[in-house]
Amino acid sequence: MRFPLKVKATILIVVISILLSGVCIVALSNSSQQLVIDQYIARASDLTNVAAASVDVKSLEALRSDVDKTYSALPENERVSNEEWGEPEWEAYLENFDKIEQSENFQSLQTWLRTMQDASSAEYLYILYPDEEKESFVYLVDASYEDNCRPGSFDWYTEKDVESMKTPEEGLQPDITNTNYGWLVAVGSPIYNDAGEIIAFVCSDYSMDKVMADQQQFLILVGLLVVGLTIACVIVGVVLVSRFVVNPVKVLTAASVDYVKRDSSITHDRFASLDIRTGDEIETLADSMAQMERDMNDHVTKLLAQTEELNTTREFADEMSEAATHDALTKTFSKRAYDEKAAELDEEIAAGDASFGIAMIDLNFLKELNDQHGHDKGDLALQGVVREIGSCFADTPLYRVGGDEFVLVMCPWDDAVEQERIARFKERIATLSDDSSLEPWERLSAAVGYAQFDASIDSSAADVLRRADEAMYVNKKAMKAGR
Repeated sequence: MRFPLKVKATILIVVISILLSGVCIVALSNSSQQLVIDQYIARASDLTNVAAASVDVKSLEALRSDVDKTYSALPENERVSNEEWGEPEWEAYLENFDKIEQSENFQSLQTWLRTMQDASSAEYLYILYPDEEKESFVYLVDASYEDNCRPGSFDWYTEKDVESMKTPEEGLQPDITNTNYGWLVAVGSPIYNDAGEIIAFVCSDYSMDKVMADQQQFLILVGLLVVGLTIACVIVGVVLVSRFVVNPVKVLTAASVDYVKRDSSITHDRFASLDIRTGDEIETLADSMAQMERDMNDHVTKLLAQTEELNTTREFADEMSEAATHDALTKTFSKRAYDEKAAELDEEIAAGDASFGIAMIDLNFLKELNDQHGHDKGDLALQGVVREIGSCFADTPLYRVGGDEFVLVMCPWDDAVEQERIARFKERIATLSDDSSLEPWERLSAAVGYAQFDASIDSSAADVLRRADEAMYVNKKAMKAGR
């Protein structure tokens, strides 16, 4: 069957337009969606890694022990999974964990986890541990304010979970879902105890609804634009048959193929660089492709901006974590870090297996140094006494609990070793204090007092610290009397 040239041109333009449109739409859809998913996986992974590194492992181990003890004690037929959410049997099962949920340890961990969730843009943040025998995950803490997974609730493994648990040190594989809760990307990072064992996973769910909706809207607009352009091309094809059709279409085809092959995570100017001046709808098509390219560039730019924002958030989280536990001037642990250590020691005392001692060290004459030589020299004196403490008490955690006060926690306590180290420190400080060749801020003087935990008189770490403080002041008074 023979067709007029105009019909052939029309068919050719329609087919080529559809192919070009399909290739571009598919390429834009796949590349932008994958870029979104990759960025959100990275965001979720960064958050869970930060959370896993900053969680109070001792408190989490204690919570897991309490939950697992109750969970394991229940007969298997009385355990009700989250598939029965809201059912009376499910509610009755979780009543077994009410005391745990009301405990101070759980409340503290949940408050910390909610702080992490509020500081990020995560939809959900929670901690769970695996029951490998029953192939289920048991929840420990959920930061959600509504409908949160309570301690003891559990979900059965999915196929991805089964694969993830073959290499748990790599964390839980990213899971992309589109359910009643919307588009979510879920990632889990392992939490290790001091023995290097995985005790739980901290997981975060990020919502991609807004970005996916924006992407769908963008693709719909592109699709409508392509439909309009296709209709225009059909009209032009009826009129134009010659060189105004074939060659420009070839150029556009080559640009489309080249565009698909390029990296979708950066901006391009492949269509913008074309110089098609046919004065008809083919030129319009080329301009539209360039506009579509600019729209995609804007889309990629927004995604890259979100990535930069995520990096800034992660850096801020790292700085906040460092500032919370370390003293900026001396690089020792902070007062907050000591309070956390004291809480751990109190738990050991309550368990009946505490063995530790506390030494209080106070830098003498700091006010005089600040008044006579300036605060910068006082800072040098503080840094100097920290160096001396570190040289005599290697591997012993040192905390700055006041302007000129430091605390050493020696655990476990070895009386002979600690007596020798304290004596060596006093001897070293005395030598520096008597060295007239040194600058005033180098002639360090420090009072020392220490106390060993005694179960017969101490009920908390604060009691031991108080006795060490009293001994330090006795030493300080004697040093000032002999000055």
